[in-house]
Amino acid sequence: RGRRVSAASPDRSLLLLKATARTPHGGGQRLEFASQEYEVVQEWMRQGLPFDTDDKISLTTVEVSPTNRVLGFEAQQQLRATAIYSDNSRRDVTGTAIYTSNAATIADADERGIVRTGNRPGEAAITISYMGHVAVTLIQVPRPDRPREFPELPVLNHVDELVWQKLKTMGIVPSGVTSDAVFLRRALLDLTGSLPTPEEARAFLADTTAKKRQRLIEDLFERDGFVEYWTLKWADILLIDSDQLGERGAYEFHRWLRRQIVRNRPYNEWVRDLITATGNSAKYGPVNFFRATETPEDAARSVSQAFLGVRLECAQCHHHPFDKWSREDFYGLVGFFNGLERKSLQDGRQLVYHAGYRETRIPFSEQIVPTRVLTAEAPKTIQRGDPRVVLADWVTASDNPWFARLAANRLWKHFMGRGLVEPEDDLRATNPPTNEALLDFLAEELVSSGFDLRHLIRVITQSRVYQLSSIANDSNREDRQSFSRYFAKRLSAEVMLDAICQVTGVAEHFPGRPVGTRAIQLWDNRMPSYFLEIFGRPDRRSVCECGRTSDPTMAQALHLMNAPEIEAKISHPEGRVARLIAQGMSDEEVVTELCLAALGRPPGAKERKVAALLFDSAPRKEAAEDFLWSLLNSYEFLFVN
Repeated sequence: RGRRVSAASPDRSLLLLKATARTPHGGGQRLEFASQEYEVVQEWMRQGLPFDTDDKISLTTVEVSPTNRVLGFEAQQQLRATAIYSDNSRRDVTGTAIYTSNAATIADADERGIVRTGNRPGEAAITISYMGHVAVTLIQVPRPDRPREFPELPVLNHVDELVWQKLKTMGIVPSGVTSDAVFLRRALLDLTGSLPTPEEARAFLADTTAKKRQRLIEDLFERDGFVEYWTLKWADILLIDSDQLGERGAYEFHRWLRRQIVRNRPYNEWVRDLITATGNSAKYGPVNFFRATETPEDAARSVSQAFLGVRLECAQCHHHPFDKWSREDFYGLVGFFNGLERKSLQDGRQLVYHAGYRETRIPFSEQIVPTRVLTAEAPKTIQRGDPRVVLADWVTASDNPWFARLAANRLWKHFMGRGLVEPEDDLRATNPPTNEALLDFLAEELVSSGFDLRHLIRVITQSRVYQLSSIANDSNREDRQSFSRYFAKRLSAEVMLDAICQVTGVAEHFPGRPVGTRAIQLWDNRMPSYFLEIFGRPDRRSVCECGRTSDPTMAQALHLMNAPEIEAKISHPEGRVARLIAQGMSDEEVVTELCLAALGRPPGAKERKVAALLFDSAPRKEAAEDFLWSLLNSYEFLFVN
């Protein structure tokens, strides 16, 4: 076929001739390869090497140009992919690379590397894959009707400056600042998982002093609800599952985690304790993390995703298709947990400890993989004592490229409804943040504060961006990336149940728990509750937050409309409605109190109209109950707006 044969590599040349042989009639010919010959050819093909390449030369990286570009609607851009080899030679592989987009409706690329934009503003990352190596180019598509002069916007901290700068580039004008009533309800739900009481709502709305929103945030840090809610959030990630750990293990793990939140212990310190945890599962809570991760492979995957946002599961069997990780990288991390022992004790308890360094082999292979972290070789001291100490030091280091960024991205998503990187725990080069400078700033703030999570929460919630309305305008209606408005999100299962109990004035009864126990306080995620099940309580089998679902279902809608349990709370003889009626309040006063309790604000024209129709057509108590039922089924109640 006219291909050159390298005299410097006769063995490879012979294999190439065998691999490309054809019969005189052009038909395919079956070739017999020795096992070692097959492996050489497979490696040569995987590397994408030119036919006359020396055996010692290998593919090292892939570059793409341009690396970023601003395009208009229905525009085109040719990309160029270049393979770079260990001898510094370069080869144009544009026609043989694979192109994928993370936002195809904004911009997509065909097999020739031609990017085409659509009619929607936003950003798209185009991933270029070639022989196990990846590169990425960022395509920005601003609005064509962007204002000539971007409006001057107030700046409360650096978060605002970075978001406004991005919006200016994209030609998007943000929504206005939300009302005090909406902000009060949003802040309480986001920080404590609780609704404001009518008394709190009245006081906040009547307060005309400056910086009352900043003072509110500081007050919420001191509430028990803040501790309970954030313990619940982290319990989902750390797999505190009573089915897997047993009741005592789950209880001790939850109690330990709660103490870290109460003390506001630096994030890097308690994560380090968790990764190196050793002891009796009934006495030292964090060792239960390694009971939920039963094998060294499970532990490596969970630690990597939970604390680094690096998803290595694909690399367990083959080279990661969208990242640089290989099987050697995966099993290099597995090595830190290869000597982890779990000795059964009485009553279902376990003694968890590391027996010391053991070499790691790739399954179904004799290849020994050195134990190492993802970005460097581990020190030689790893063979002395518990190697997890080396891993914990690297994971929680201030210069770790993922640790602080993942924590910052998690917090940003919680408060803003969408991560700067989505999914929030998938930090890879081919999945870049929608605002790189903002994620960098948040991560740097976390590190400089000594990994103080409350400090970073303060930075986010005291920004003007967090205080934006969720109501879209003509400019930002289609924006889901640049944070030009607050993204409304549905109440989580536990928060919604607690909210219904708070508004109706009737507590939920959980078996074996004191009356008045809130759902966010439960350490047992298997506590029987049909409500929590259908509204998406996670089973805590994966560190991915995708285990908690927020998508609406027909079962949820029917339950809110017809569930006897909710009806019983609304009509309870000692509930809120009964108490308001017994106090001799007027119809208008009853309606006002119910709106303050459920929505955090006085009734508007719509609520007054509905209330008038109900009170004119039914007895007062029945009308008040129906009105409360309508509030509990409203969008405004079910969502954080």
